[in-house]
Amino acid sequence: MDSLATLISQSPDAEWAANVVTGVNVQWASGLRGCIIIRPAGEQSELRSSARQRRNPATAVTLEPLAFVNPQSARAVYLAPMYSRSNFFKQPDDVLVANANPVLMDCGYEAFQVYKDEACNLSRIRSLSDCGILRISSVGAPWPTMTDIRDVYVASGERVTRQSIIDNWAFVENQFLGVTSFDDEDFFSFSSPYFVSFNDFEEKHPLVSLGFSWGFMGHWPTDLVNNAKAGAVTGWDWLTHPFIDAPSIGSMFLTMCDTSRTTPFTIQQWFGGIPTQYYDETSYHDFNLLYSGSNDFTLWIPLKITSISPSAALPGETVSILGAGFGSTKDKIFFGSASATDISLWTDGRIETKVPDNLPDGEVLVFVEVGGRRSNSVPFTVGIDLLSLLRTCDYLGFEIQAPHVFTSGAPDFEIFDRVFVPLVWDGANFTFDQIFGFSITSLSGSVSSDGHFLSMEWTFYNEERYGNEIVSYRTNESASVRNLPFTSYRVIFGSPYIEYLVTGADAAQYVQTLYFNDYQYDYDGNMTAYNQYVSTNWQAPGETIELECWFTRY
Repeated sequence: MDSLATLISQSPDAEWAANVVTGVNVQWASGLRGCIIIRPAGEQSELRSSARQRRNPATAVTLEPLAFVNPQSARAVYLAPMYSRSNFFKQPDDVLVANANPVLMDCGYEAFQVYKDEACNLSRIRSLSDCGILRISSVGAPWPTMTDIRDVYVASGERVTRQSIIDNWAFVENQFLGVTSFDDEDFFSFSSPYFVSFNDFEEKHPLVSLGFSWGFMGHWPTDLVNNAKAGAVTGWDWLTHPFIDAPSIGSMFLTMCDTSRTTPFTIQQWFGGIPTQYYDETSYHDFNLLYSGSNDFTLWIPLKITSISPSAALPGETVSILGAGFGSTKDKIFFGSASATDISLWTDGRIETKVPDNLPDGEVLVFVEVGGRRSNSVPFTVGIDLLSLLRTCDYLGFEIQAPHVFTSGAPDFEIFDRVFVPLVWDGANFTFDQIFGFSITSLSGSVSSDGHFLSMEWTFYNEERYGNEIVSYRTNESASVRNLPFTSYRVIFGSPYIEYLVTGADAAQYVQTLYFNDYQYDYDGNMTAYNQYVSTNWQAPGETIELECWFTRY
């Protein structure tokens, strides 16, 4: 190949040519960068495991650490632009895809979408941002020489034509694209700057496997991890062969997708447990399989429930199941032997679902199944000791929203809207009394022995005065409700929130009394205005009608 490089460099169309073992690199006078591939990789007999001390792959390249530790997409893509060009690629590609698909699918990934030959065109290469797993199996060419590798060009499956050169000239001119000649055919080859100009992994953080020679040289690892935000990148730092590369990556998938383990293998653990250095007797050079990205990168996370909030609820009430590894696709939730069917939210770390109907009171074990894998079980109480929870609450809110009628029009402040804190409990009874300035508030109420029904009555009196003698404003307000039904319980910011709520015309039957009047006086003590509550239109069409009481902890 030295003689070929010398011959090409003598051409007036070439600025220079260099032997790069697998072929010859050419800088054409037109500005085009060319890689003429003669030998895509060393013959299998020319490669052997190196007896030398291999480098620590975790420290081979210093890159920014990432906080993200697993892919956020189920899509798996396999780019095989040289698939039909040489048996160097076809058999290893087929074996790797066949062996990897079952274990990837066990982890919740899709089977590899394989793009071979012409299907692996530049348009495809520009549209990979949504990948969770990305494998590139191709020919790589170091540029400009093996002793001064500033970039690595990877062959695509798109043939070079006069029109395609015109269409892509801007990228050829800025040297993002080159041309790889292989078996008398010319294909566009792309660099890492070209790849990351179109692919942003900020949201998906995939594993990217660079299955081409010199993949870990040039800018590929730094561009993919630091700029494109891939979760982890694997690649070789010298000439490699598909019969070495494909089995190594297949072993990685097999080990890192082993969901029978209690905890997943991290990429650092996998690299620390296998031989990753070989020796090429053609170029007399060691070559290493390396990685960059997060040391804690995994292909799955343990399917685990950490908590259920609230820890007790009634059938039909919504609970939140917190944990990890649930994925983004709804699967199965069990409360004992009962399957939950009303699931309103499913994310990787949070599920919201209603407790299945017709469950008897008592403790059940809740667990999640995802892709046939079962999580740990967490105890959950069906039914709640509502009275005990209520007695931990010192805050009671009361509110009626409805169209009221007054003798002199609606007042310019809220009525039948009160907060009572702190409550004093005595068994199932509670009270609140407060004197503040010229205001007096009094409340007494009770709940049933199971806490499911609420009755209460409150009064409020307030005066405002000119100085300390002449009343300027006087308000009387009171309300009472009986047997208002319990409707929901949840935990908000660590405190119980227990609600008694009735909406629509049904609210009227729970209201026993509503009373309101206010008087306004002038400075001489003469009454100047009077307003009194008359009635409520509980059946007003199109109006929001709610009667609500809620207990919480202040």
